[in-house]
Amino acid sequence: MSPQVEPPASYWFRCPVLRTPLISEIKARLDAHVPDFPPQGSAIETAELELLQYLYNNRENPRLLETTHSLGTGDNRITFQNRLSAFLKSRKYVNPFPAGAVLNRRPSNFPIIKYGAEQARLFESETPGLWHRHVLNVLLDEEIMRPSGPIKLGQLLSPPRQSIIWAALDLAIATALMAAWHYKWIPSPPFFPPFPPSRPILSLRPGGQIGRRPRPVEINPRLPVLYDFEVSYREVGDITQMPTRRTGPLPSPGTPRHPSYPSGHSTYAAAASQVLGCFFPMYRTEFDLLADNIGIARLWGGVHYLSDHTAGQIIGRTVGDMIIEQLNTSGKIKADPDELTSELPPTRTEIQNQFEELPDCGEGNENFCAVRFEEISKIQGKQG
Repeated sequence: MSPQVEPPASYWFRCPVLRTPLISEIKARLDAHVPDFPPQGSAIETAELELLQYLYNNRENPRLLETTHSLGTGDNRITFQNRLSAFLKSRKYVNPFPAGAVLNRRPSNFPIIKYGAEQARLFESETPGLWHRHVLNVLLDEEIMRPSGPIKLGQLLSPPRQSIIWAALDLAIATALMAAWHYKWIPSPPFFPPFPPSRPILSLRPGGQIGRRPRPVEINPRLPVLYDFEVSYREVGDITQMPTRRTGPLPSPGTPRHPSYPSGHSTYAAAASQVLGCFFPMYRTEFDLLADNIGIARLWGGVHYLSDHTAGQIIGRTVGDMIIEQLNTSGKIKADPDELTSELPPTRTEIQNQFEELPDCGEGNENFCAVRFEEISKIQGKQG
């Protein structure tokens, strides 16, 4: 009896399958919890600008990569810790690396992140969720020991269950980004900080239609945006922050041309980590760190405030929880974990009876993630 058989998957879709949460549902959860951006000229904004100046000055300082960064005083003191996830440090997640990632050219590209400029470049313009998808593939291909011998993690999951995992991940990423764009554009007025990043000016046309009135980007000589320059390398293969300036697209060659608040990277990364942390609880801490690393990378690049990152994580985690709640009411959790030890799959009649006896889907008090992953977690724990 292989876990991949999982006959109850034949009646999973009698209950609602995953869907995109409505913006009204998301706002009902979030509007009271997403903070306003600090007022322009406030002490908090000044402290966040000082933090970005500090990060810019230390973009190539390896001693300040994995450390606690703190600036300001009293109630205006801001602090964050940049501790890298194992998914960005262990060779098994790095070699091979995901296609499209911007890496240094050191031998074997290892370590892939030595200082802030390299963390920024790694998450400059990747496909949303690129690293989460890459890590998921590595995890599913990982061998774990069972009494009968080694088996790949993916072999403990039936194909329908694997497809649900991928669907939940992609839906979380897509929904989080749509939610981020709502909060970027709909609240009035959208927030365009003077620097960083330099963004287009907005004007309201008759009827409330938003129209862009581009202006040349004002380059702040004290705080250049890393992404406004081409990727460049030293002879040793390290990424450097002093390459050739990009000339297009205008008006801001490497700076995003949409409102900075909230950070889209922080939003999708938090949603993806929330979902994958549910599926793989033994890696939850590392997924949380990965989400933070992706958001902080944008601060190293000079295109986001810390407040952008904080708000994005709030939105993303909420969206991730909403996807998990859908799984808990989907009826897909009715498969009995004890079937893993069965010698023979149930008969067609038994499956038909289970289908007919299945109640009207879940009530939200089930734990979809625990059905197959508690056992995996215990096995991983024994292996250390």
